[in-house]
Order: sequence, then C-alpha cells, then structure tokens
Amino acid sequence: MLCRPTNLLNRSLVAAIMIAVFVVMLGLSGPAEAETTTTATGTVPTATNQAASTETTSASTEVPAAGVVKKPADAEELNPGVSFDEVDLQVWPEYDQPGVLILVDIRLPEEATLPLTFRFAIPKGAQLHGVAEVRPDGTFTHGPAPQFDRSRPDKDIVTAEVQTSRNVRLEWYYDPGLDVAGQRDFGVLYEVPADAGEVGLSVQQPARSSGFTVSPSLSPSTSQDGFAYVGEVLGALGAGDQLQYRVSYSKPDGNPSVEPDTGDAPSSDTNRNSILIVLVILIVGVGGFVAHRSLRPQPAGRPRARGRRPPPPRRGASSSGGRSRARAGGVSRSGAGTSRFCTHCGAELTPDGRFCAECGAGRG
Repeated sequence: MLCRPTNLLNRSLVAAIMIAVFVVMLGLSGPAEAETTTTATGTVPTATNQAASTETTSASTEVPAAGVVKKPADAEELNPGVSFDEVDLQVWPEYDQPGVLILVDIRLPEEATLPLTFRFAIPKGAQLHGVAEVRPDGTFTHGPAPQFDRSRPDKDIVTAEVQTSRNVRLEWYYDPGLDVAGQRDFGVLYEVPADAGEVGLSVQQPARSSGFTVSPSLSPSTSQDGFAYVGEVLGALGAGDQLQYRVSYSKPDGNPSVEPDTGDAPSSDTNRNSILIVLVILIVGVGGFVAHRSLRPQPAGRPRARGRRPPPPRRGASSSGGRSRARAGGVSRSGAGTSRFCTHCGAELTPDGRFCAECGAGRG
C-alpha cells in the first residue's frame, strides 16, 4: 500500500503541534510573571521578584495610644524633595492571615516626575506582600523588585520605584503578638514617608469579634464589603510624622475573617491559565484528528499510461486486416455482453471500441 505525499506534511504538523503543547504546559507550570493584575479593591498579588522578611516581632504591643506624633527634629528624612497628594492607611487585623494586614494607597502630585524612587518604613520583621502601581482601570501592575535595608534595629526600610502611574499601593503583613485565647490588644505604628497633603486612617473590625475599640477613638464609617470600619481624615502631615494607635477586641477563635485569597477578585493570571487550558484541549483534539488522518494508510491510485494516444486507423484499411487485429486483441464480436479489460491499465473496454478509453492503448 502506498501513502499520499501530503502525509509528510501532516506528520510535520503533528510534531509542531505536540511541541507547542509542551511549551504551553511549561508556561502553565512555570513561575508567574513579574507583572500581575487584580482589582484595586482587593489585595495586591505578590510579585515573584519581591523578597520578604520572615522574622516576627511583637514590638507593636509597646506602641502608645498617642494618635498623631510629629517627627523629632533629629529624625532622618527618607525622601527629601518628594511629596504626596494623599496617603490612605488601612489596617485589617486577622483578615486572611493570623496577623495584621496594612494597606497604604499613595497618590503622587501631577508635577511629580516619573519614574520616581522613594523609600518607606515597615515594622521590623514585617513581610512585604506587594508594591504595585494602580492602572486607570483599577488593576495593579508590579514594577522593579523593591530593595530592603534591615540594618536598623527598630524598622526595615524599603526602596521602591514608580514607573508610569501616580497611584501606588503598598501592602505588608506583620505579627503584633496577638493573643489567640480571646482578647486582642496591639499597637499600630505608621511613619509618613513624605510630606502629604492629606492623610487618612481606617481600621477594619475582624469578623466574629466583639468589644472592638481603637484608641484614640475614630469615627464609625460605612462599607459595602460586609465589614465594619472606624476611621478619620487626619489632614496634612509632614515627612516622618507617625500615627500611633491601639486596637483591642475579643474573638472566640484564631481563624481569619476570610479564607486566603477569597477576598480578592480573580487575577489575570487565573484568566490566562484558563484560556491556556482551553487552548491545550483544542490543540490536543486537532492534533489527534490530524494524526489519525495522516497515519492511516491510503489506497494506491490507478496508474495511468504516460504515452501518447495512438492515431486512429487510416481510411481504406482492409476489413480483413481489421478483423485480424480484432481477433489478435481477443475480442469476440459475437460475445458483446462479455466484459473485457485493457492489458495495459486494467480498465474495462467497450465491446466495439478499438482503443482503451483510459490509457489509449490498442486492444492488441
């Protein structure tokens, strides 16, 4: 049995499809991209190029309930010449981990030159979760990997770069030494990294908690996410000014308010993986069909005579000569109903035809 010449092309196509499937599977199982997206109402996804401190500390329990504390005269200025339009600090105790999640939203002034590098302080041993720029559509994108300075005994300094957006989200977790036996009491300490035209503070009440208080006291605020909040707009603050507050409440269990990652909207990585999985299924299905068609043996085609058709007999040829050639060809005039076949190509001959209709060869 012979195969068609196009089978070689089909087999090459199958091989290319299988290689593509292998590459796609590597992309699915490989490390995440440095740039990820999610809605700005959720937490920032951790970029693969960001380091995180694994130390823990309970130093926040020593924070007094002092409210806004002005920067000491001899304090180091982290970002000389840099200013922010707004800084919004959110404190979410036991949100999706057994610790405290800090969210800081910063808006840069219109006159700020991008890209912009700035530094900010986090509690000693805190785990940085994300430094992201907020796009106009409300999604996040990660920039270059932040740098860490852990040489100070009381805090860690993070250096980050803003490339294209004037809205920035910072996130970190820290362990304030929560007592999971029932009553919680811990301090919140935040240092304003640069002069800010307006600073806001809000604290989320954990689910299943009671006796929730913040000192100094903050005003209750409404929310549409099912949590209760207290907060205030504290006005303009200078670089190095500190927010010192204490949070206390009682909670019967050590479980966070939400399951990990359930508070976030689906990221583009999840959507991308879903699309890639669908593509893999389609590629495998098409590849299997092509392989089945290309590897199945095909019947050999009927050979055709390559010579020219012989010329018709000349006029005036004797009938006896014709009858003689007819008898030599094996055709019986009297047996018109009997089928005969060409000795050259095997095609069926007509009873009265002197030449093969397929290849043109004479009967004899």
